[in-house]
This record gives sequence, structure tokens and C-alpha cells, in this order.
Amino acid sequence: MLEALARAPTGKDTHEHRRALRAKIVLACAEGHDVAYVATHVGVGRRVVRRFRDRFVRDRLAGLEDRPRRGAPRRISDARIDELLCRAREPTPEGARRWSRRTLARATGLSRSTVDRILGRFCVALGPEAPHGPRRPPARSGDPGGRCAAGTCS
Repeated sequence: MLEALARAPTGKDTHEHRRALRAKIVLACAEGHDVAYVATHVGVGRRVVRRFRDRFVRDRLAGLEDRPRRGAPRRISDARIDELLCRAREPTPEGARRWSRRTLARATGLSRSTVDRILGRFCVALGPEAPHGPRRPPARSGDPGGRCAAGTCS
């Protein structure tokens, strides 16, 4: 089971990728390699190796899963986000020339600032000059090239 998790083909920075990386850490530790070797071989810090080795010993496979993050729980569900993104890719609303943040907010029941944050997060441009589908923003310093997500609508 652990070997299958470690070999799972995954995209960078996804839940599956993180779980596969953690499985590789545990497998390398089980082979008897020391923490420094595993950290170098897998490409993480020694502290990360110790954390997931100890979590696996304590919690088994459940220790490889993501832990809940601190802070307030999300208020907007994935279904509402999908609804907004699908609506933005639909033909223009009746009586309007194009979708705007204001018309999307009215249509989905979200605030304009929330619509703006979600569209920015998924790199969706609105307006007559906007290409259809997600766009890739210019990379900023410290940002690995944007956070575009594939469209979920057909």
C-alpha cells in the first residue's frame, strides 16, 4: 500500500503529491537510511523527515494525510466556487453585453470582493478582450508561476 502511494503519478503541489512524498520518506526510513540521507534524497528538510516518520509510527497511514490548518473554517464551499467559475464561462447574461464581477455576484449571491478573489485565484479574466478559459498571470517574485486551475465545466 505504501509503495503504491509513493509511485502514484501526481501533479506538483497537490494533495496526492504531498502524500506520495510522505510515503517516500517513510519507505526510505524503513530501509534503514538516516534522516539526513532521506532528507537529501527526497528533497525536504530533516525536520520534515522526522515529523512524518514519527507521525507514521504513531498514526500509520492516517499520519501521512494533511492536518487541518489553523484559522477560521472556509465559508464558501467548493460547489459554490464551481458554480461561480461555470457561470463565468457561460454565455453572457440576458440583457447584458458581458459578465462583470457585479453581475456574477448578483447571479451567485456572493459579494463582489469574494467574486474578485475567486476569479483571481483561478485566473479567470472577464470582459470582451478576455480569452476564454483560464489565463496564466505573470510570475511574481516568490510565486512559482501562478495558481491557475483547470476548468471544471464543459
